[in-house]
Amino acid sequence: MILIRSKSQYLYLLLLTVFMSVGCVRDEKFPSIGAKFAGPIDVAVDASGEYFFVLSADTDRTYNHGNIVTLNKEGQKLSAVETPRLGKSLTLSGDTLIATFESAENTENQVVIYDVSQPEKITISAAFDLDCSPLNAVLNSTYAYFAVSCYGGGLYVGELKTPRQTSTIHKVRQFSISRRAMFLDPSRNLLFLFTTDLGRQSIFDTVYNDAVSINTEGIESPGGNEMPDELERQKSLRENKARHESYQFAVLNLAEIAAEGFPLKLRTDSPEQYQKDLRWLYFNLSNYDGVPDITRPELYSTPPTQNNYRVNFWEAKPDPANTNAFYLSHRGHVVRSPYANNILKIEITGDPLAFDAQGKPPTLTSYFSVSRVYGFNGEVKAWHYPGDFEIVNTFGEPILIVNHFKDLVNRENDDALGFGLAARPVNNFNWLQEMSDNNPTSSFYQVAVNERGTAISCLFYTNAVIIFQVSPTPGSFTSRIINNQ
Repeated sequence: MILIRSKSQYLYLLLLTVFMSVGCVRDEKFPSIGAKFAGPIDVAVDASGEYFFVLSADTDRTYNHGNIVTLNKEGQKLSAVETPRLGKSLTLSGDTLIATFESAENTENQVVIYDVSQPEKITISAAFDLDCSPLNAVLNSTYAYFAVSCYGGGLYVGELKTPRQTSTIHKVRQFSISRRAMFLDPSRNLLFLFTTDLGRQSIFDTVYNDAVSINTEGIESPGGNEMPDELERQKSLRENKARHESYQFAVLNLAEIAAEGFPLKLRTDSPEQYQKDLRWLYFNLSNYDGVPDITRPELYSTPPTQNNYRVNFWEAKPDPANTNAFYLSHRGHVVRSPYANNILKIEITGDPLAFDAQGKPPTLTSYFSVSRVYGFNGEVKAWHYPGDFEIVNTFGEPILIVNHFKDLVNRENDDALGFGLAARPVNNFNWLQEMSDNNPTSSFYQVAVNERGTAISCLFYTNAVIIFQVSPTPGSFTSRIINNQ
């Protein structure tokens, strides 16, 4: 029996009891994730086509870890390496694999560089903490730089060094909107970044007049300047640069950024830099027969007095046959952006850095040519909402594999199919293969394909992946599910 003689002694014993109680709390116990799929969120395939890598996010914290599982082309699990939880993306080039992770209970936002030269024995080469939640990464293993974009517009540029352990990363920009779709252009030392609307859509493709130019004093002069007149006429809108970013993509000169020592340039202290980085994005598309989607004369006059400004892009991929071209998945609300939900081909026809004597960037049409390669009339269905895609040379021609997914928040109604996979040639339309699923517990998410036409997509909600074989013959994909049983 303890006799308490004073108030101070009582407080001491109370604190001691609390301390001992806390000290006796056991650590939470979680099962080992091993080679199980747990919220698989991204997939990549190596250049040989023999090995696929699947990133699990463990979003429901079943295991308190994620993993990267190595599979062979038959879909057999070969090995797994444990990772932090909340993985976001995988990017593979050569023997270099970059994975990104959001912060979890005891981990920071991270980008991790892995060595996959031995696919069944993946090792970490380097890891970096980020000050923002990562969204996507791009790299080319033969190029000096890689990039990581974040939710809310943060951008890091890394130096990909040999050995990889000496690589570095630097935050260089803070845009006002997320930019998941990125294209790395090593031949020009450029990085292109396109806006992505990640939640319930609040920005939409919009046709705006661009018939006049308006200076900072509000004085108009004839002739467009790419900026919508509606955003120029009101002083508050003219000066609201963040509002403009919805309709602007970014072009970054990586060689220049590296030469400057990778400084962080914010809009508040480097407005001129952002004026150089950001470009208005607008284009019109035609159907199979060459007839434009929109037939307003104002869009096709010389010069045009209207532009169709575009938003919401998910993925960018290089053209395997042309270093002057890349592909881009363009998404959109089926009612508010009726001419979206395409795969676009962007051909670089001029110099994006050809600024004039006053420092004004060149107009978009002087260096970009945009065309549709998927999403034509008659090809688009209610569930078509393209995200990730791949272009691979198989069956003697380049084949496009498109993953469609619609986050539950963006599904129009219970009848709108939410998920799907499609394949067809890029340069002709003599066959099209599709499969779809409206089960909200399924979800095809991201896709990787080898040159034999074997592809894998993640079934995020069911802790499994689907492996399928693309075929130019009539009928559906040949597919099977690989799960944890």
